[in-house]
Amino acid sequence: MSPVPLIVYHIPYRTGQPLDADALRALGSLAGVAGVKYAAGGIDAETVALLGRLPDGFAVLAGDDAYAVPDAGARRLGGGARLGPSGDGALRGARGGLAGR
Repeated sequence: MSPVPLIVYHIPYRTGQPLDADALRALGSLAGVAGVKYAAGGIDAETVALLGRLPDGFAVLAGDDAYAVPDAGARRLGGGARLGPSGDGALRGARGGLAGR
């Protein structure tokens, strides 16, 4: 296991290999994986499916500039913010979520 939290990069328009919500959740449940940089090019059904059921302590970081800060409220989607219902800071939440993994 890595001595530091790992972030999965999901950038299908660059890799040509999209991952669905189930695959990203499976990666997120692995020991040491703290989150995903999610740059799918938009907020689509897979994005909603992923956000609807995240593994504990798994952060989703906005990877597309256009979606980085669509809301200045408590639930920002910025690169340093959790893209999900709690609005917790991703790095803080990701590190805390690794306890016991």
